[in-house]
Amino acid sequence: MTRAAPAPLWAPCELSSKPRAALPVPALDSVLSPAWAARLILKDAAQDHLRDLAGPTVGAWAAYWQGAGLSLADLHEACDMLTGAWMNERAQRAHTRAHLRRLAQQHRAPA
Repeated sequence: MTRAAPAPLWAPCELSSKPRAALPVPALDSVLSPAWAARLILKDAAQDHLRDLAGPTVGAWAAYWQGAGLSLADLHEACDMLTGAWMNERAQRAHTRAHLRRLAQQHRAPA
């Protein structure tokens, strides 16, 4: 009696520009190299962390200014000005990155 050969574990990474050995990453539903898997997991964690930190602050800001009489449309306009949403995509990306860089420098972790 013969056994069927097990399915190969290794496959090319779905995101690498050059073929790199990768394994399935069920949490990401992809076949990824270690570098890409770590990057995507870190990006997801950063996005969740930003939402968790910023949510209460932005919510309090919105409630405060709605209480002062501003509409959600007014607040949305303020958000657009902060993020550069009125700019073309390339300019908005540069604006946001410069803003993030400046904020990261101003609010560094204590030594």
